[in-house]
Amino acid sequence: MAASRCSVRRLLICFVITVVYLPLSAEADRGDWSAGVSSSLGKPSGDTALAWQLETDLRLGLTDWVALEAFGAFRVHEGPGAGVGLGLVVMADIFQWVPELALGGLIHCGQDGDGAWATSAGVRAELRGRYFLSMKSAIFIRGGLSWLASGHTPFVGGGWLYLLD
Repeated sequence: MAASRCSVRRLLICFVITVVYLPLSAEADRGDWSAGVSSSLGKPSGDTALAWQLETDLRLGLTDWVALEAFGAFRVHEGPGAGVGLGLVVMADIFQWVPELALGGLIHCGQDGDGAWATSAGVRAELRGRYFLSMKSAIFIRGGLSWLASGHTPFVGGGWLYLLD
């Protein structure tokens, strides 16, 4: 019984150091800028056709664990469309493989199946795995979900990121 209490105590100490202390004290990515391009495929809810999206991203490191990210996208699904968004990326940037969680808002304008233009706002959430090729560039895979007034779109994709500093 005493051994399990000791294990729980050690686990709690490691958790506090990793989740509380390190994010407050680390500054490796603060002020770092990066830019990237990505592509993804998705299947909008209630539809049989796939949507393809090409995206550019601009990221500013706020801490070693959090970045502000802006993106612009061109999307093809039953007609052309474009969107912009802003969000936060939370990452564990301590390994060559970096897990990330991105949450943000987006505005999309595009043609529907009837050729009419419509604008809608929504939210996007995604999980990513980033792999550093060098100190200046990385590739990533991602999967997520976009929620717009017209429905939701699960998507998968990948891309390339270049550190500008």
